[in-house]
Amino acid sequence: MLLRDLSLEIEKLQGPAALPPHADKMKEILIKTKNQVNRSGPRVDVTFVPGSTANTLAKVRLVGYTEHVNKLRDVLRDFLQNQVPAEDVLNLPHPDLVDCFDQVFELLHLTQTKATLKASHSPRPCVVVSGPLCLVQETHEALKSALAGLTSGTLVLDGPGALRYFQGDGKVSKELVESSCQVLIRQASGKKTAPQLQVSLPLRTSPTAC
Repeated sequence: MLLRDLSLEIEKLQGPAALPPHADKMKEILIKTKNQVNRSGPRVDVTFVPGSTANTLAKVRLVGYTEHVNKLRDVLRDFLQNQVPAEDVLNLPHPDLVDCFDQVFELLHLTQTKATLKASHSPRPCVVVSGPLCLVQETHEALKSALAGLTSGTLVLDGPGALRYFQGDGKVSKELVESSCQVLIRQASGKKTAPQLQVSLPLRTSPTAC
């Protein structure tokens, strides 16, 4: 019966969770919770296993009555999910989206998130998602799904007047098409003196009819 009521939980620590100041804050919270649980007598114990380098932690070991071990485990995992910063990288399906990611993100109509998004060319076209682990995971999945619904095409407009038109009177028309059709039209990189204009259109799989 005694063995059935006892349990052992080991949580491995990685990244910022294993380093000060997050490791110190985690220890403070767990020790405080343990002391509250043990007011009426020994119920649970927590051990912080040091890492291979100074001031680092490798894991947290919880041992005691199952009910109280589970309580400390939940406190620990809540801390790791909501208070420890994390970072993840999402590769972009179209390399040219890096330079216009902010505009594309507005077209995706994703729920606002407290996670930080930063487009980067290195090591490959991607978006770096950073913030609390739970938000990073949630944002990564939502963004991955939304980007999968995008497509990109290139329209080549021949003629020496095409570039001049879109830099002048055609600019207003282009902006109206972008707004009504929920697309993004960008001039492709190249020499401004080229006698043609390339327009890239990242857009939704089912854009608004126009």
